[in-house]
Amino acid sequence: MKRLCDYWLKNFWGIGAILVCCLLLSSLLRIDSADAQQSPSAADCKIEQELDGIVQELNNRLNAFFATIMEGDTESAFQEIMRNSPAMQIGRIRDGIARMPNQVAMAKMESGNLCGWEKIETIQIGESVFEILYIAKHERIPLFWTFFFYRTPSTAPSIDPNTWVVTGMRFGTEL
Repeated sequence: MKRLCDYWLKNFWGIGAILVCCLLLSSLLRIDSADAQQSPSAADCKIEQELDGIVQELNNRLNAFFATIMEGDTESAFQEIMRNSPAMQIGRIRDGIARMPNQVAMAKMESGNLCGWEKIETIQIGESVFEILYIAKHERIPLFWTFFFYRTPSTAPSIDPNTWVVTGMRFGTEL
């Protein structure tokens, strides 16, 4: 390539030679970048499908959580979403989760009844954490919920969505 450019520059000096060299270089760079893009392997596609299934199941659990709150059984909603979570063995987390039903009741007085909810975003953080954001639609103002799901190293090879546990959550009027 360099020889070709040198030849053009030596024999056909001027703007035309420079343009030809630039065109040749840019076409080679496009070919190299096209070669660098690879299609996903079958294994990659399988992993992506498994993760999609896990995210769907986690969203099903969160939909059940909000439905239970909408029915007025906030205590049960929190007990179910935190079931099997090792975070409940940590005093400050357990105490914080125990206070949340009362905080939800107080927020309900300000924001009105829960009318619906929708998922805003799912963020995968590494291989072991999902952060899932929801908006809870209330009569007067929305509440934004963030849930953190974690898969412990001892369950890492498993694709069973039940091995993913809530290790934290928060809600408020701001994202």
